[in-house]
Amino acid sequence: MRVGADGMLLAVNDAALSLLGAETLAQVLDTVIIERLLPEHHELWRDFIARVFSDGSASLDCDMVDRSGVVRSVRLQGNAITDHPDGVRSMILGARDLSATRRLELALQDQEVTGKATEQLRSELADALAAREAATAAAEESQRAAEALRGELERALSAQGQMSDGIVQRDHDRRQIEAALKRRDEESQFLQAAIERYEAEHQRLEAEVDRAIGDGRRAQVELEQSQATIAQAQKEVGQAHDELALARAEREKAQSDREQLRAELAQLRTELEQARAEHEEFSAMVKNRDVSRQKMLAEHATARMQAEQALADAAARHERLAKQVEILAREFAPAQRSE
Repeated sequence: MRVGADGMLLAVNDAALSLLGAETLAQVLDTVIIERLLPEHHELWRDFIARVFSDGSASLDCDMVDRSGVVRSVRLQGNAITDHPDGVRSMILGARDLSATRRLELALQDQEVTGKATEQLRSELADALAAREAATAAAEESQRAAEALRGELERALSAQGQMSDGIVQRDHDRRQIEAALKRRDEESQFLQAAIERYEAEHQRLEAEVDRAIGDGRRAQVELEQSQATIAQAQKEVGQAHDELALARAEREKAQSDREQLRAELAQLRTELEQARAEHEEFSAMVKNRDVSRQKMLAEHATARMQAEQALADAAARHERLAKQVEILAREFAPAQRSE
């Protein structure tokens, strides 16, 4: 799109219309692009315009709001135009939508965090499984010890009836064995409770792992969508490059047309100077002809006056001659009558 030095939109293509959320040129032409930027980016825009016209080109990353209120992260690339045929100081402004790239970056970051959490959960799950196996082995060992003690107790009780002399000692041993069995049972119950806690923790970790796997799958889907968005964005970038190349070609053509117009203007100026010289020469000829005409009119008037004077003189002579003839005729008539 073409933007004036005051930020006025002078020309907009279809891609820019879509980015601005407009459907027709009338909705965006002669509007100020700074109205589409977030307020905190207005000062950045002013600095961007100054850099474009001082350095010839510049870029700006900012957030743009379209007509429907959608906020997009865009990268603006400006190239100054100082010799446009209409004489308006402006620039060619290219806009690249970075929203898909930002979403992809966030998705990759979320995926990285999710992967780290999954690895941590898997490590904790492995530790819990190892602890569960150790507790199970300890419980089995306690169970085997209890079974051995029970066997000894049974053998001691069977020998009690045969050994009356050691009955007191055996009762004492039995109480010790029962106490030991009780302690073994308590240890077994403690280990069983620990196993249950480890199983509950294992189930919780498995549920978290399942959630992490689900999050990873969703992140994978979002990544695929982001890749598709990136492909679309790359396609739009290619179109933007094509449009920029077309704009440059049009600019070069406009410059060529301008040079041609300058040459034609110079030729027209030369022809105009020649025409002025011919006009002055013609004016001089007309002036000379007017002078000659005035002179001829004066001479014609003089000749006419002379001719009129000659006619008057001839008429006077003719009148005198007529009178003389009339007198002679009168004089001649009596002479004839007398003869």
